[in-house]
Amino acid sequence: MKSYPDSTYKMLAYASPYITFHFDDAVDWACEMLEYGYETPHLLMLAAIIKPTSRHECEYYLENALVELNLKKVDDVIGTIFAVWQEVSCMAKGEQVRFYLTKVYQQYSFEQPNNYLSDFTELYWAWDDLEKIGAHYGWNRNLILNNIEQEIIEYSKKWIELYKPEIEKLILPGKNS
Repeated sequence: MKSYPDSTYKMLAYASPYITFHFDDAVDWACEMLEYGYETPHLLMLAAIIKPTSRHECEYYLENALVELNLKKVDDVIGTIFAVWQEVSCMAKGEQVRFYLTKVYQQYSFEQPNNYLSDFTELYWAWDDLEKIGAHYGWNRNLILNNIEQEIIEYSKKWIELYKPEIEKLILPGKNS
């Protein structure tokens, strides 16, 4: 059975009211899916859309591509976890930590019933404060500019372990564990 790119989680969560979804990511995902060997009519149309794009151009193709691939979208708070799984996984590996922290921060919504991302938001603000004023007074007062990146990596690993059971309950068909 074929596997899916990690970005598939974000596509399943696109309808969640608790995230900010960028439809350019749907076009990138469609291209990735083609590279993984998937080909459906709506996936091909989605991959052919020129970026930057909008919800109006893409949503129909994304929705139908998910149906064609027998993938079920998640539009509740679990969608929040799906939406940032790829970015948090990259941070846990130490890859472009500041870049991915910013992407996770941009997903945060104060309306979330369960604040799955609130600690990442506080870490984002802490890093910003440390760079701008040399101190911060929030999440963990032991954070300094020299250790914040490592703290984020460690927190990302803990976050993944905490929410991995939620992901595994809704595991994608054919996804390699």
